[in-house]
Amino acid sequence: MLPKNSAKSSDALLDKLPPLVLDQICRYLAKYDGRSRRSLRSFSLANSRCYSVATSQLFRQLDLTPDAVRGIAGAIEALNATLGSDRLRFVHDLAICDSGNVNRSAWPYELEQDEANYGDDGKGGPFYRILAATGYFYGLPEGRKETTDEKNDRIQRWLPLAKYLERLPSLASITWTHSDQVPICIVEALKQRPRIKLIIETFSLRGAYQQGGRGQNMDPEECALITSPCLHTIVVPHFSYDDFGCWDYNGDAVKEIASSATPDGWSNLRHVVMINRRPGDGTAVQGLETRLPWQGFRPPVNAQSSSPSAPIIDASPHEHSAGCLQSLGLLGDPDWMVPSLSSLLSWKRCIDFSVLARLELQLAGYDTLSTLTDMARCGQFGSLEMLYLGTWWDDREMEPDKIQDMDHMAVQLLKALPPLRNLKIEECSSDGVFQAIMDGHGSTLRTLHIFPGNEGTRFLGLEQVNQIARVCRLLQGLTLLIPRSLGNACETAIYLALGRLPVLEYVRLILDCTILDKTGFRLRLSESGGLLKPEESSEQEATFLRETLFNVAVDSTLAKSIFRTIAQSQSMETGIPYEALPLYRVVLEVLPDYQLYGEISNVRRWIGRNWVCERRSISEGDDGNGTLSFGVATKELSRLARLDAGSLLDDDPWWFEDSAFFKSVWNNLWPKGSSGDQGDWKNAWRSFPLSDL
Repeated sequence: MLPKNSAKSSDALLDKLPPLVLDQICRYLAKYDGRSRRSLRSFSLANSRCYSVATSQLFRQLDLTPDAVRGIAGAIEALNATLGSDRLRFVHDLAICDSGNVNRSAWPYELEQDEANYGDDGKGGPFYRILAATGYFYGLPEGRKETTDEKNDRIQRWLPLAKYLERLPSLASITWTHSDQVPICIVEALKQRPRIKLIIETFSLRGAYQQGGRGQNMDPEECALITSPCLHTIVVPHFSYDDFGCWDYNGDAVKEIASSATPDGWSNLRHVVMINRRPGDGTAVQGLETRLPWQGFRPPVNAQSSSPSAPIIDASPHEHSAGCLQSLGLLGDPDWMVPSLSSLLSWKRCIDFSVLARLELQLAGYDTLSTLTDMARCGQFGSLEMLYLGTWWDDREMEPDKIQDMDHMAVQLLKALPPLRNLKIEECSSDGVFQAIMDGHGSTLRTLHIFPGNEGTRFLGLEQVNQIARVCRLLQGLTLLIPRSLGNACETAIYLALGRLPVLEYVRLILDCTILDKTGFRLRLSESGGLLKPEESSEQEATFLRETLFNVAVDSTLAKSIFRTIAQSQSMETGIPYEALPLYRVVLEVLPDYQLYGEISNVRRWIGRNWVCERRSISEGDDGNGTLSFGVATKELSRLARLDAGSLLDDDPWWFEDSAFFKSVWNNLWPKGSSGDQGDWKNAWRSFPLSDL
């Protein structure tokens, strides 16, 4: 760690480093910094030499966000003011964003930079990022077809961007998250540069919305888009029917595009994510004819099939060849998901799963797991490296025998698959599932993300974490649900075990702070909101509440302590000094207690805070985004939700007076507030330190 007041000495050290080393530092910072480039920008300000080397990474990724005021031309002008003509050559990735979309660069932290990274944004489970990024988009055509004038106006609006692309000589990818359809002028501009990857996160074809399903000729613009050699990745929100009386055939259309993604086919598509949306207004389709099967693409009326420039799109109903996708995701809105089995079987008929490297299934019931297992045993997943599997273990709705059957089938699937590099799974519900992961994949895993499932979810204890540390020596990214146990020696041992992973870079720990309640007191406490008198409650009940508050209290000091415990253990394991450790980020989240209601639930949310901790090589200063001390920067996550819960709690002392039982337990833990004022009770708490082993 650099000593204090060492600005001059650090500048001197940086000046002595060769350009190649400085360039590697910049690449490292850019890889783990998210789109905000915060750390990279700070590094570039060290001196002119650092700025010169960092420039290529600073401007490697750019976002273009047109809005109603400045429009597309104005947004490009603003970019030019930042870049100038001398930095255009550095632009490698360009994102076209909608002003109404989630601002990706404003997220607290972002981990999914590309497919080689950890594939998790740290919010809401394994599929949150892509669902959040497309949550505002429900496809075209917004109730009607475009008129010719409307289409021409749309194309004219985007012409400045088409011309601007010619000025970016190093451009390698365009990510389109705008709600407009990709215009023909952009597609035509890319014809001369077929190596550029076009990634569309709002893919929707107007021609795929039909009232009778009898088929229609394609629009030339859409035909050019789907046959573009640049079309590389698409995210497709789709549903059965829209609000305006149209059947949505986008799902069928994409399967046809994917089936043509072969060496001799007309599509270069490689990555597909399907998001099943809740259908539109059912009354709008009551008068429609029965939905007919997809009739296939029909070439535009002005296209001559004999012309070599006109793509031949086979609309005949015969069996298509198997497409060569590299990744497939079958997701759905959280409140609306179709069974994955039917989707999986339909995709099985149009792509070659033996070349698939990545598969994501958000909902996988017993039949789906069984089908996947049969496919794996037949060698249809020979190239699979990444599996992201959401399961449907639900103790409230499933019989115990059914849960055991699900566990058994999950074990069989994991045993049948080739060794994986990346695995995400929702709910590790049994020792058998965990052991199958360790035995079949542990030695090859680079990332392992086990997310909590429904209520009654199962955490991993010290024994399992120790096994991960022994077996998964290549692990770089890890997500686990672990128990908080009053900061005792067992809990500390879990953090030390995580540090024994020699190349671990990122770990997300979801903390189960639930205290075992044998008396049923949790329900009574929730119903009263904590408004109980001490004499009405037993010592056992007081102990339950005291341990609950003790366990759930997570402030920045405790978060830093957990980070340091893991980091120090990794330093001892590897012999690497702190400032050069692989570990750079620890995320801590408190798992909600779904059985607590009322005021006590809000108290729990108020003190059970979520944190991102990042390693820093300095021990002084503040970057304006979080406090820095002893080489650890902390930033609170979900702060607004926590403040909302706090706003429901009364600041006045009378709340304490009416909550005598709660007051007695609270004061036992935190006798005096920092201000000495009883009314400041909400800010008078602190976390308790970890025990030493």
